Amino acid sequence: MRGPQEFIDTVMNIRNAFSDLHYEGLESIASDKKVVSIVTVTGKHTGSFFGFIPPSGNKISYRAVHIFTIGDDRKIVEHKAIRDDLALMYQLGVVKPTAPQYDNFLKEWRGETS
Repeated sequence: MRGPQEFIDTVMNIRNAFSDLHYEGLESIASDKKVVSIVTVTGKHTGSFFGFIPPSGNKISYRAVHIFTIGDDRKIVEHKAIRDDLALMYQLGVVKPTAPQYDNFLKEWRGETS
């Protein structure tokens, strides 16, 4: 599936999976044909994520870059997103570290204190 319906379905899945979902715009740059926006995404995982990751109750926070291509009619004709999916999957508990030598690094990365 491509086009507007795929975009709508993706947004609905994300909104259903994360309560208190918030996008904080950090920086944007634009030209006649492109808009690039860097955002931080936060929320709480309270619903099924795309039907296969059950709610964890974990808070999430990750960065994403959105690139929009603007057509001659001044409407968005293409959207690309570059997300930190590894950080998101780690926060959801889908990915777990297995190398103990990285424990301190990961705790610092998550902002946890010893």
